[in-house]
Amino acid sequence: MANCIYFCIIGSKQCLKQFTNIKNNFWCKQAIVNNYQKVKTFYENAYQKYPAVPLGMLEAVAFTNSRFFHITHNSGDAESCIGLPKYYGVMGLVKNGKNYFRNNLMGTSIN
Repeated sequence: MANCIYFCIIGSKQCLKQFTNIKNNFWCKQAIVNNYQKVKTFYENAYQKYPAVPLGMLEAVAFTNSRFFHITHNSGDAESCIGLPKYYGVMGLVKNGKNYFRNNLMGTSIN
């Protein structure tokens, strides 16, 4: 089960191999559904406030970046061993893209 939850949250290719060996992936699906239920009302409010945003766009970004899991970091957390930037929140936004990724956290959170 730990491999399944790790896959749901991180989505790494290495864990994908372990995930496919799990006979019953019910817990992984359930984890994603539970994470989505926690944030569903925020998406509904955002679509009402910004009707130009296509329905499903926010969920697609959040599912791709975090599987609807709210990503947080402590100040002492280790950096990525290959230098990838840290992602934040359920949308998986980037604060410091290190000139490789867009710094979308600050611009998005201001609006």
